[in-house]
Amino acid sequence: MTWMMHHPQSEQFAQAAELAFKQGDVIRAIELYWLAAEQETLALADLDTSKKRTLGITTVSAASLWLKAHDYQQAQSVAYKGLADSSLPAFAVKELKEIVQAAWNQESATKAGLEFIGGEVLISVSGGQVVRGGAPLDFI
Repeated sequence: MTWMMHHPQSEQFAQAAELAFKQGDVIRAIELYWLAAEQETLALADLDTSKKRTLGITTVSAASLWLKAHDYQQAQSVAYKGLADSSLPAFAVKELKEIVQAAWNQESATKAGLEFIGGEVLISVSGGQVVRGGAPLDFI
């Protein structure tokens, strides 16, 4: 099979996963995300590496789908492999780093038995010791 066959299958599984998630069937959504991630990873393996933008997009997609499938090791593996390619576009490098950080956070929460509710909490902190995604604990 080729990228042109695996990628559309991945998209179909991902769309079905989104629908299952919206309907409240989280277990099915995770299963479908896993299938989507598997197909996107196969698509990535078949991709012409000279197509750098497509390579970046597909790498981010595969890592993101593994993250949504709750397979944090696979998400990190795909992301690290992409990050090792110095010719990957800057947008992909940035997104892959964010995926690695999210995988670490989710993995740590899971190991600690924590579960976060959906939604967003926005906290703004500024200062010399603050960087995107982090600050000294005594400051926070």
